[in-house]
Amino acid sequence: MSIKHRLILNTLLISLLLVSSTTFASNKTSIWYQHTDIQMPKATTLGRLENGLRYVVLPTTRSSNELSLRVRINAGVAQENGINPTARIAALNAVYGSDWNVATDYQQIVFSIDFESASVDDIEIALKALNAGLQASTELRESDDLLEFAKRSLLDIDVLLTERHIDNLMINNHFAYLDKSSLDATSLASVNAFEESYFTPNNASVVVVGG
Repeated sequence: MSIKHRLILNTLLISLLLVSSTTFASNKTSIWYQHTDIQMPKATTLGRLENGLRYVVLPTTRSSNELSLRVRINAGVAQENGINPTARIAALNAVYGSDWNVATDYQQIVFSIDFESASVDDIEIALKALNAGLQASTELRESDDLLEFAKRSLLDIDVLLTERHIDNLMINNHFAYLDKSSLDATSLASVNAFEESYFTPNNASVVVVGG
């Protein structure tokens, strides 16, 4: 298996462990999930900052500087009002004009960025850029511009459901599709309300995996 594929696999593994409230146990700390015998690799560094933000750092190899960053927000399309795609708009606002990508799932939003080679400074710059984007919006961008940007940077819930072949599970769980009509019908106040409620440190986890 190539270094790049191992990097992606490890990042996905940690992201999955962060998804469920019953998927992580650790003898070192009580801040993580405690109801399973799944253990992280010994090289893993993890913890929680005073503001509540959780972090995981996993070195994977000394022979490569490839690195992946994931920032998971514990809220998604399920926290929208069913009329307006506020989670998707907030997620796009956070990464607009940056190199970050985002996936909006039913119960989570995951921001991602990958580097072929990255230093500590690169990590800091990337996280600062995302942090700035996670602040409350001051304006709503034109719907055409946001939709065009979404084609490049957003993996939306309808695509995720189709890829997982579970579209039928959403029959009774309606959500607003991201299109010009739904964007035009969404107010800045509703987007800001979502951001203020869920884009908070104690609702976020940062994962750093790489050389």
